[in-house]
Amino acid sequence: MASDGAAQTQGQAAAAELAVSRAKAAAAARAEQQKVKQAAAASAPQQSTEPSQAERSRVWAKTGVAVLRDAGLQDLPPTLTEVAGNLHALDCRGNLLASVPHEVASALSKLQRLNLSRNQMQSSGLTALSCLTCLEVLDLNHNRLELLEANNNRIKSVPPAILEGCGRFTSMMIRDRS
Repeated sequence: MASDGAAQTQGQAAAAELAVSRAKAAAAARAEQQKVKQAAAASAPQQSTEPSQAERSRVWAKTGVAVLRDAGLQDLPPTLTEVAGNLHALDCRGNLLASVPHEVASALSKLQRLNLSRNQMQSSGLTALSCLTCLEVLDLNHNRLELLEANNNRIKSVPPAILEGCGRFTSMMIRDRS
């Protein structure tokens, strides 16, 4: 009987070793599969969650609203002029824009609302805005303005907040409120 007990103990030990060996092999196989998945993901083209510029342009044309806020832009994208005639609102706040090019402003013939707050706009960069004849709301808070000319408009009041964040702002000229 002693030999039966020893054989049984040896059999249990062998079964335990086999179970450990199988567990190690399964873990190694899972690790290898994970490496293969990671390598495949690294070599696969990355799918962007951001819409393409063409998709954005279609949305802008359809809605009449272009939102380019907090995008780090130093210049307005060329595709903006392609849909500019359909836009009634343009939000460019939180960028690095110093001016609005005349070719862009002249294409924005129906624009009613323009937000250029939190940019690097300078007084000289605003001259092109004079061709925005449908403009009703212009936000220029937190820029580098020193002078603002708003002649020949229908301005009824100037909110005190217009000077917010414009430390260099020294004068505003408004004439002929017809």
